[in-house]
Amino acid sequence: MRVVVVDDHPVVREGLAKVLADAPTIDVVGQAGTAEEALEVVAATRADVVVVDLRLPEMSGAELCSELRRRDRTVLTLVISSNPTADSLLSVLEAGARGFVLKESDPTLLVQALKALDAGHYFLDPRVASTVIQLAVTGPRRTDHRYGLTTQEMRVLSFLPSGLSNREIAIELGITVNTVKSHLRSALRKVEARDRAQAAAIVLREGLV
Repeated sequence: MRVVVVDDHPVVREGLAKVLADAPTIDVVGQAGTAEEALEVVAATRADVVVVDLRLPEMSGAELCSELRRRDRTVLTLVISSNPTADSLLSVLEAGARGFVLKESDPTLLVQALKALDAGHYFLDPRVASTVIQLAVTGPRRTDHRYGLTTQEMRVLSFLPSGLSNREIAIELGITVNTVKSHLRSALRKVEARDRAQAAAIVLREGLV
């Protein structure tokens, strides 16, 4: 199994690579500190699986998973993070990630996850599985047909009544600030709101949460 490790912290990245390199069925063929670098390394090494940190500079882990999937649907992605929110978990799974492991987990769990992906399965760290199940039971926010809002636009709008900044929304969703701005511009246009305050009022009045 050819694996590329993507994390913007060199110490963490090297540690993950060493753990995986010690597994007999795993060959760490590359490392990257940014999403842009990762796209180049994955293409050059023809990796089978990419281990992706959820929070990366410039492009989030979820966005990287989506872009990798767009370029080559045979490349699998496994996301790692500490203290993920429910929305960030949903974002990476919707982006095409095949698994999720907490950074605090035992290293053997990471190896187990990669083997599961290689065998054609999904893998969720037991400590986040209940959160994902709850999301599945309650149902994720889908496109609102009254306004034609996408799932991500709905999520961004749902944070407006709480007064969160674009940066805070980006952290909650595991995406970049620029992506939040893009979704927000599109959502404001669709609900015909002149600003964030009017959009927040519409969210509360129409029950768009």
